[in-house]
Amino acid sequence: INGYILKNSGLQEVKKAIETVLNGESYFDAGIDVSFLNVDHSKQEKSILSKTEREILRLIGEGKTSNEIAEIRFCSVSTVETHRKNMMRKLELQGKGELLRYALEKKYDF
Repeated sequence: INGYILKNSGLQEVKKAIETVLNGESYFDAGIDVSFLNVDHSKQEKSILSKTEREILRLIGEGKTSNEIAEIRFCSVSTVETHRKNMMRKLELQGKGELLRYALEKKYDF
């Protein structure tokens, strides 16, 4: 992924993001904390996330919603949401946007 903006971003921000990415740079909305990207989480993730959490993280990275993940995994939406919260706590991430960003930035298969 080269850029990410929030759905409530204004037109000027969307334009700036597009231009930045077209220039070969990365652009991420100011409302997203990206400081965790400079830390190597690969070893940490493998040791602290369960197999189920890694699978859900992979599905999040594919852009699946909690409802879609619940259907795929034959579980309730609240179960998926609980796994999301647990992953964010374990990985010290703040919010679904950071969890999505984390899933998209992974360079290996879950």
